[in-house]
Formats: sequence, C-alpha cells, structure tokens
Amino acid sequence: MFRIAAVLLAVVSFVVAGRSAWAQPVDPLEVTHEESPHEQVDVEPEPGEEKVLSFGIDEIVVTASPLSKTARQIAQAVSVLDGEELLLSQQATLGETLKFVPGVASTYYGPGASRPIIRGLGGDRVRVLENGLATLDASAASDDHAVTVDPLAVERIEILRGPATLRYGPNAVGGVVDAVDGRVPSEQRDEPLSGRVELRGASVDGSFGGAAVLKGGVGPLAYYLSGFGLKAGDISIPGFARSAQLRELEPLPGADEARGTLPNSAVSNTGFATGLSWVDDDFYVGVAPSLYRTSYGVVADPDVTVDLSQNRLDIAAGVTDPFSFFHSIAAKARVVDYHHTEFEGEEAGTVFANQGYDLRVEAVHHAVGPFDGAFGFQSFRSDFSALGVEAFLPVTLTNAQSLFAIEELHLDPLTVEFGGRIDYTTVDSDGGEGFGPARGRTFVTGSGAFGLIYEVLEAQSVTLNTAYTQRPPNYEELFADGPHIALDRFEIGNPDFSPERTLGFNLAYVGSREALVWSLNGFYNRFWNFLTLFPTGEVEDGLQVEVFEGIPAHFAGGEAEIAYHLIDDETQRLHVIGRADYVWAENRDTGAPLPRMPPLRFGASVLYEYAAFRGQFDLLRAQAQNRVPDDALPTAGYTMIDLSFMYRLPAVGPFDSLLFLRMSNLLDEEARDAASFLKDVAPLPGRNLGGGVRVSF
Repeated sequence: MFRIAAVLLAVVSFVVAGRSAWAQPVDPLEVTHEESPHEQVDVEPEPGEEKVLSFGIDEIVVTASPLSKTARQIAQAVSVLDGEELLLSQQATLGETLKFVPGVASTYYGPGASRPIIRGLGGDRVRVLENGLATLDASAASDDHAVTVDPLAVERIEILRGPATLRYGPNAVGGVVDAVDGRVPSEQRDEPLSGRVELRGASVDGSFGGAAVLKGGVGPLAYYLSGFGLKAGDISIPGFARSAQLRELEPLPGADEARGTLPNSAVSNTGFATGLSWVDDDFYVGVAPSLYRTSYGVVADPDVTVDLSQNRLDIAAGVTDPFSFFHSIAAKARVVDYHHTEFEGEEAGTVFANQGYDLRVEAVHHAVGPFDGAFGFQSFRSDFSALGVEAFLPVTLTNAQSLFAIEELHLDPLTVEFGGRIDYTTVDSDGGEGFGPARGRTFVTGSGAFGLIYEVLEAQSVTLNTAYTQRPPNYEELFADGPHIALDRFEIGNPDFSPERTLGFNLAYVGSREALVWSLNGFYNRFWNFLTLFPTGEVEDGLQVEVFEGIPAHFAGGEAEIAYHLIDDETQRLHVIGRADYVWAENRDTGAPLPRMPPLRFGASVLYEYAAFRGQFDLLRAQAQNRVPDDALPTAGYTMIDLSFMYRLPAVGPFDSLLFLRMSNLLDEEARDAASFLKDVAPLPGRNLGGGVRVSF
C-alpha cells in the first residue's frame, strides 16, 4: 500500500508543483505542436454528419504516438474502430469485437473469454490497454481468463499492428490494442449533460444488455459516468460442439455428444466508472474509480465457472508549455485490485489475484529546427498469485522501470522517426511447495526503432518501420510448474531464460485518390529465441507435459484493405470494400509450423447509405489451416455472411435515436477458429439475429 500511495502522491505533486507556469486547458497527449508541420485533424463529425470511409487513415491516433498524428503519418500499421462500425462489431469480449479487423484474430475461449491476437502473436506479446494504461488482469496468463474491458462502454478502439515497444514496452512486440472511453475528462464541457443510452439483444444466446454514458460539466468541473451490463445464456451452434475429426479420434457415447448448444457458455457482465476533473485555463487533473464484474462458464469443462472482480482507480494530469523547452507534459496512473475464482461446481478451486499499478509520464518538447519529439518514463508493478490445489504458478512479483525517447526529423516530403527504450525489470518468485526455493531474476533490456514516411503524392504515403526488441521472460515462462487445467496441460517454465530478441519490419502504402482509398501492409518478424511451449511426450497428473523452450522463429504476412466509393453525394453513398490478411509462422531451424496460427482470410463488404438509412453486406472467407504441428489437428475453412441495417429516427428535442439490426452467420456455418485452443470443442456461434437502439443527447 505504501508503494501505491507513493504513486498517487507523485502524480498529484506533479500537478501542483508548477501550476503557475501552465497555460492551456487541453490534454497534452491529444494535441499537436504549434510548430509541428502536421496539421490537427478534426476526427469527430458534427451531429448527423458521417465520416467518409477511409480505414481511419486521416484520424488522429493517440495510441500510436505522443505527437498526435494521423494514421497516414505513422510508420506503423494502424486501425481504428469507432462510431457505427464499432456499434455493429461490439461483442461481449474484446477479442470477438476485433476479430474481423485485418491482421487481428481471437483466442476465443467461448463467449466469456477472448483476447486479441495480432499477426499470429498473442498473450504477453500483445499489450491490451484501456485509455493508454495496462488493464492489469490475468488474461495474458491463460486464454480462459477474461480481458477486463467491456466493449459496450468504449467509444473507440485503436489497434497498432507490429512492434510498439518504444512507447508501451517490450510486451508490445506484437502490437497494442487501446480501448478509449475518456473516463478522466481533460477538457471543459460546454453542456451540463450529454451522453447516450443503448439497449441490445441477440437470439443466438438470448442475451440482453446495455450501456449508458453521461458527460457534462459546470465551470471548471467536468464529469463522466458510465455503466454497462449484459446477461447471456448458452450459445446456439450448428451441429456438434466437437469437430468431426475429434469425434472420430475420440468417440463418445451418442448421448454425451453436445449438439445444437455449447454447454457452459453463459456469461454475465456488469460494471461502472465515474470520472471527475478540474479543468481551468491553466491545467487539468482528474480521477476515475471504476469496477468490473463478470461471471462466465469455461466451455472446456462443463463444471467450471469463473467469477471475476476488478477495482481500479485512474488518475491523470496534464499541462502545456510548463517550461520553455517543453510543449506539454502529461501523467497517468492506474492502481488495480484484481481477483478471480475458478469454481468446480459449487466448490472454489484456484484463486488468481493481481494487485499493482501502471504509471506513465510523457513530455513533448517544442520543435527544435526540423526535430519534434517526446521523452517518457514508465513504472509498472504486478503482484500476481494463483492459489489452490491446481495452481500452476507461484506467487510472483514483477517490477519494471523504463525510460524512452521518440524523435522525428522532418525533411519534407520525408519524415524520419527514431527512438530507443531501456527497461529495468525484476521478476521474483516466492517459491513454496511444488515450486522450489524462492528465486529472482533481473533483466536490463533495450529496444530501438527506426521509421521512414515518404509522401509520394498528396494524400499518399509509403512507410517503412523497423524495430529491434528485447522482451524479458514473464513469470509464467520463468516459474510455471504445475497443472494448467484450463489448457489441459502440465506447464514447466525455465528460470534461466534470457530475454527474447526480435527484429521486425513493416512496409506500408496507404492513401487515397479520388474515389479510391487503400491501406496495404507487409511485415516480417525474426525471433532468435521465441519462447513457447513444446510437448515432451510425458504425462503428469493425467495431463500432457509441455515445457517452455526458446526457438528461432519467423513470422511473415500482410494485410490489405481497399475501398471504392461508387456513389458519394449529398443524398446517398455506395461503397465496396475488399479485405485480406495472412500470417506465415514457422521454426526457422526445422521448418515446422507454429501452433494456432490464423489462416488466410479474405472478404468484401458492400455498404449503402440513403438519407437516414444504412445497409451493409459482409462476406468473409477463412481458408482451411493445414499448416499445423504434427500433434495438432487441421482446421476446416468457413464462409461467413452477415447483413446489418441502421435507421436514424427523426430527432425529438435533444434526443437522436438510432435503430440497428445485424444478422450474423446467415448460412449457419460450422466455423472453428484456428487460433483457439478450443477449436475442436467450441465452434463459433450459429445463425444470429441481434440488434437494439441507441439514444444520444
């Protein structure tokens, strides 16, 4: 508690110390330098106005850079999901909400637990954030653990594909997903009350839920209130829960085969957040307590459920022009108390807990000749435990202190990005029965990145980004030694691991010309010692023994999005969009494919808008995944066809109402996610009719 109090005191002291020198009531992380050659782009449409479909390439992407740039001005591959696109994509979990974004797949452990996979990388290699800070849950430790972000309450999701190590640390070697809701207000509110209320339901699981967000302000006080809830039963599936190939290999009595419904797939989510800030002509400072609760079934075992609870406190502060050299300084901190219990029937089994904090301070300096840049400090602490008869991890404590710098050199039409980061990380195990003596490891790691952005023509850019990353092994890779029941294996770590080393490249061509908009990305990641689990052939406690090893590996692939605006006038719009993505991953020594890789996916959408009406047709084809290790089963391909409709009702006073309807998996296709541990026991939901209403005011 002393460390947590010290973090909070540091943030508040930062705000109070130099107040007399501060000057503008804006969030320093969301502004552009006065001297910067990049123009600020207004990304929020006026009421009733729709943004032109552009894959977000002209939207400010706060997650990607502290310099407030658009996706076209960033050397990394970026996607933004917001507005009506987010509304139609929202599911109970973050992974399922994002799974059709090019380059993003899902771990899909049933409707209650699903984490994003980016370009074949997941777990501790993808940084999941909320408002720029770590969620500090247990989702990276196991695919059956939920991410503590509810998509119903967020307003925008930013996805960085590829290494984002400089700003967010070596755990972002695969990418970053940042869910933004603005719970700590950073601007004065012109209206005392505004917001939205949403209700929705779905036929595939009998779900009903909703969310409400209220915002407003009086003078220098600005507030935020949100709440959400969802209750869903077991999902309907086409055919058997177990795949045909698994039923053939491991036949069960006919009466025991689940069919038509996925057992133990019910889920219930609730939560709320409050935020209050003081914003005057000089600065802002705010706090936001929140809680998240969920209860869901673990579909791998019909008797196991998870009851999860997380309490948070967020604090943020910002100033502009505090000193002659700095344009802005901002600080954010989050303190978290997380725990979840895995029940076997009525009996409590393993209890997972995580207490810790994430603190970030970033300072953006004024332009110095052609140079723009920022410096930052990050402090992270995680006190993680898994207690119970089936615990596979000892009590561990992870501390990380980091410094980073990002600079840009503007040589119109060329922009050069470069920077570096150093991390001092300690991972300590308490040891104990079954885990041996207490032991600690210390890692000093460095990362660097270099990028080129060349504006070949107006509104068209070619970018190249390369990043070298050293990622310290996490507590699971170092100290695991026990039965991991949810994943049906006995895990053994290696406390002598060296940091994982990666060199990544991304080449992109993004832009627009008249009615055509495109975003094309190709990537290559080379790992010298990719840390992953391998089966030993042994059995312990009735489970297959798997040991963490470091292997040479490489990942290659790309994503493409192309849109053509056939009609775009004052009365109607007609767009055609094509999408594709692919990942190739293998052991460089043996040529053996790595497990659970997403297959080749491609598809198209047709979107038509007329006055207050919008209709959309979506087609997605996932090819069969036959490049699997010898001990794994291939995954059949599938085709998804969806239809969605929206209708904006005439305004009644200050209230704008939007009706939405989505029909998913119209073919009632048996679809199995190749990236999921449960692909052969848990298919994706069957045909579904979902929809609802959103009222904004």
